[in-house]
Amino acid sequence: MSIYKLLTYAIILAIFMVAISCGQEQSGDPDARTGSIALSVKWPEEGRSPSSSRPVRRMLAALPGVVTMRVIISGSGMSPMQMDFDASAGSGTITGVPAGDNRTADIQGLDSVEAMLYHGSVNNITVTAGRTSDAGFVTMTYIVPTTWVSGTIDSAGSVGWYTSIALDSGGKAHISYWDRTNTNLKYSTNASGSWVATTVDSAGSVGSYTSIALDSGGNVHISYWDSSNTNLKYATNALGFWVAATIDSSGDVGEYTSIALDSGGNVHISYYNYTNYNLKYATNASGSWVMETVDSAGLVGEWTSIALDSSGKAHISYFDSTNHDLKYATNASGSWVLETVDSAGWVGQYTSIAVDSGDNAHISSGGGNLKYATNALGSWVATTVDSDGSVGEYTSLALDSNGKAHISYHDDTNNDLKYATNK
Repeated sequence: MSIYKLLTYAIILAIFMVAISCGQEQSGDPDARTGSIALSVKWPEEGRSPSSSRPVRRMLAALPGVVTMRVIISGSGMSPMQMDFDASAGSGTITGVPAGDNRTADIQGLDSVEAMLYHGSVNNITVTAGRTSDAGFVTMTYIVPTTWVSGTIDSAGSVGWYTSIALDSGGKAHISYWDRTNTNLKYSTNASGSWVATTVDSAGSVGSYTSIALDSGGNVHISYWDSSNTNLKYATNALGFWVAATIDSSGDVGEYTSIALDSGGNVHISYYNYTNYNLKYATNASGSWVMETVDSAGLVGEWTSIALDSSGKAHISYFDSTNHDLKYATNASGSWVLETVDSAGWVGQYTSIAVDSGDNAHISSGGGNLKYATNALGSWVATTVDSDGSVGEYTSLALDSNGKAHISYHDDTNNDLKYATNK
């Protein structure tokens, strides 16, 4: 074989190998599309300015509470990534980061129960495929820990069942609850500077399934169940004194109440009709109380929760006991529209609903797992948030100013209180 043929074969082979290499990069090989981010941290001591920060290796004696350095990488076109490092290392490398510009590293210094004591971040990190980007030293800022204060508000008998809480514009608490000993509806507030407990309604066995809301003037409105007469009742101190009234007495009605007020101070209540196994709704928006059946398709309406949108229209989540589904009803269009939100297994109990600034609904529910559903993208999307054991009872959901969900709930397996957020 001549030297020319050998050279020709060598060139062809080289071209072939380059083609294979390029094909591998385009075939979806993750290593060809990801890189790494390396960073180190400086921890300031409490009360010190960032300029006094020193590398963590020289600060360990001053930071006995920091156990974990949690790094969360985020950016356009990628899902957030989280990696935890031993805080004593003072540095870490996050691998498998999708290549791209404007990556952000959010660093948290956590204690043994994952409470954040320090925080830092670095922006505009460029990640190049197959390379490690050095984000340098990140200066951490001390976060003043929140101290929980708890105390007994009312100890007169067996009290504190079916609680509901609302805050006024001054941040003072208003709590409705059931006095089981005397079977009364009670209310406590610290608006005067100290806790004052009041019996609101003592006419028979009343006060379970309470729900509380405040109007713009700070007046209290409470919905609850009258178990003696199996009626829906409502109480308010808007006139300067407590007035309790029966709202619906058409059968065994009024369990699982939920109350909300619109911008005009009108009351909207969702509740369960046990006689007919229906979801009902009551409002005084017209000037007098009007009750209507919202959903009567099977056994529906337990575990109701109500929220109002920017137009004062109602959004209600509830349990479909016939099909074991999560359902949702709204009159935002002018008439009631019913939807099955989640039908994947036994779902939809213990619901809680909130509406964001765009009038999108967000719902938490339980029934073995904690689930979350929203129609913020135009159609309903249901997600399992926690499936570690039997979890998700007695959920309560709130949205922050960014529309992110925060959920409290019960862990029945371990008898614990749990919290979840997508913040």
